[in-house]
Amino acid sequence: MRRGGVEGEFCWFSIFFEKEKTSTPNTSSFQFHSQALSMLTSTMLLWATERRNYVTPIRSVSWCFRHGSQFGFIGKERLAKAQLIRLSKQSALMMVPTCLEIFGAGRFWDEFHANVLSADQGQFFSRLGCLMLRQCRMEVDQLCDMLCKSPSLTMVELVDLMFLDEEVVGRLAALFDNLSIIGLTVSSMETKLLDVLLPAVMLNLEILNFVGNEPFRMSDLVSMRTGLILPCVQLLSLCSFHCDVTPVNEFFFSTLMKYFPNLTTLFVDWSVLTPAVCFDQQAQEALQGIGWLHEQPRMVVTCLLIYSPDEETKTAVKLIDQYLTDQLKLRHRLVEFSYQDQSPANFSLILIGKLTDGRAERLTEVIAGSRITQPDLRHWRYVLQNVPGFWKPDLTMQFGGLNEDEVQVCAGAAIKQQHAAALAETCLHTVVNSNNVTT
Repeated sequence: MRRGGVEGEFCWFSIFFEKEKTSTPNTSSFQFHSQALSMLTSTMLLWATERRNYVTPIRSVSWCFRHGSQFGFIGKERLAKAQLIRLSKQSALMMVPTCLEIFGAGRFWDEFHANVLSADQGQFFSRLGCLMLRQCRMEVDQLCDMLCKSPSLTMVELVDLMFLDEEVVGRLAALFDNLSIIGLTVSSMETKLLDVLLPAVMLNLEILNFVGNEPFRMSDLVSMRTGLILPCVQLLSLCSFHCDVTPVNEFFFSTLMKYFPNLTTLFVDWSVLTPAVCFDQQAQEALQGIGWLHEQPRMVVTCLLIYSPDEETKTAVKLIDQYLTDQLKLRHRLVEFSYQDQSPANFSLILIGKLTDGRAERLTEVIAGSRITQPDLRHWRYVLQNVPGFWKPDLTMQFGGLNEDEVQVCAGAAIKQQHAAALAETCLHTVVNSNNVTT
């Protein structure tokens, strides 16, 4: 594997040229350029993370298909340090994915599928364990073919997909029947679609994640056909969830337990409980409901994530913390952290329950330690089962098309955006410190 970027390209051409001069000194200029062009079209530029070390074998690989301007992320998570590399198509196909994300319009996946993948795709999908489809369009036949060739698939994310209808979901459900899907992420979805999708996974599903631009509605959950429960779900994540049928109180949590009777781990974004971060009657009723939840024998930990960027919200968090201690007598921990390096804390994490349990410790590691405010299935698998390979793969590669000029320009823009964001956060930190000194 050779390092890419402009410098890497010059190095590559130099090596090729020296080889040509040595082996075929009489080769015409036309032949040389033809062979160089042929070799160039058999390679591609990829945005790849730097490996933690180069002595251990590569066991886990994440592939991401997204626009070059969005390089540097998978899901909502920032990637570690990465750079453009040049890789032959043949070598790229040897990097069999354990996790595959398609984000955005989907044209980059289409381009990769048509121009890079060979007719025999079984090997490429043979170790795929996690499939993340976010805000993308995809040919249904192509998706079903991928599922058929992915015997190891255990986690699927279907987030903000416009092509999901009864026919499509019916085809997916039939394929899920032949897989052991233990993790599922869905965004807002009609009840009639849930009635088809959930029975296909109910006997294996351990992780259910509600997320998306449009919140999942409680009314769609309670309107599911009578008797449909998910008895194996242990971890429930409410990142984007709208309780439109009942106040968030004890009845809300007892309703959740009706559908997820073996729940042990609950993640809730505070916006699900109350529209604003404040300590009012609605907040107290929600906290009382959590108190009831932790009277249930199977419950291990509840995690509340609160966006608290200013003094008003930080004061509300302190009152919530005090209420949990003085009134509800719940064992809990408050952790404040910043989403950016060298910036004031702007998030608060409250863990309630059995704090020495490994799940509570891993929740703290993922959310506060790694500053991931919207975890996906890769993180939840780690939290629940201590399986780190999907979250921390040995290698992550991002593909933004075969047009190398476009990829380089977009990748450069992505780097500038990251630097600008970091600079803005640093400036904000300086201003806040100056204000604190002044006051």
